[in-house]
Amino acid sequence: MLSRLFPVGVKITFEDRPYKLGETVNISVELDPRRDQEVREGRIDLVCEERWTEVHTVRVNVNRPRVGSASAAPVPTITVPKRVTESHRETYVHSSVVFLKDGRLQSGRVSRHNATLLILPKPPPHADEATLSWRLVTTVDLAGARDIKARRLVKVTA
Repeated sequence: MLSRLFPVGVKITFEDRPYKLGETVNISVELDPRRDQEVREGRIDLVCEERWTEVHTVRVNVNRPRVGSASAAPVPTITVPKRVTESHRETYVHSSVVFLKDGRLQSGRVSRHNATLLILPKPPPHADEATLSWRLVTTVDLAGARDIKARRLVKVTA
């Protein structure tokens, strides 16, 4: 369903199978405009999200309890090891392809575009220690309206 919030319907289709780094994804994009629209750019990004955890030890100061009267000499602090766990999440565009540049969409006419996205062979920076998730994000940059985005999960093995 199209509305004022979504002036263009976007449908992306591709073969639903695992892809490897260095392979290509053949993608079909259908744009269904609600009204006549000027398109600055239509682009498909392969977005990678990395999630990983790091555990390391730091030394922290701990005050020792005082024993005896308040007039006793101050007790020096000691340092003890403490395990710290840090969770990280990074999202970035791994590969990209433009399927439409400076075009015009006519109301009531579905516009079909084919694109071939080359998955770059370079693995993500934290591929060895991270959990990876991949998605295709189609962005349609419209003149005089907000950008339209459509997202689909895709399987990519590093």
